[in-house]
Amino acid sequence: MSIQFSAGPVVFSSAQGLSFGEVFLGAYAEKTFYLKNRGTAPLDITSIKSDNLTFTVEAPAAAVKLNQDETVTVTLRYSSFVAVMMLGFSASRRMTRTGELCLYR
Repeated sequence: MSIQFSAGPVVFSSAQGLSFGEVFLGAYAEKTFYLKNRGTAPLDITSIKSDNLTFTVEAPAAAVKLNQDETVTVTLRYSSFVAVMMLGFSASRRMTRTGELCLYR
């Protein structure tokens, strides 16, 4: 039998990806998931960002420090209006947009 222990922080996400489904133009949809520190040392989360402008992080608004087994709820917003602006107005013929986000660290 072997037992392994983490000597530092270990981040766990409750979601591998999020599907926002179809969102009417000009509207937005929000989804939540949580991050948990499964390690033995504190986990400092200084920011959570997306490189895709259609997704914004609504919460947490500030840096978070998670001790062992603590969690923080993350709220992401998908904006169909931003998606149309990025694609151009010719893409706005459809009345909805679909948003999906893949999470990684």
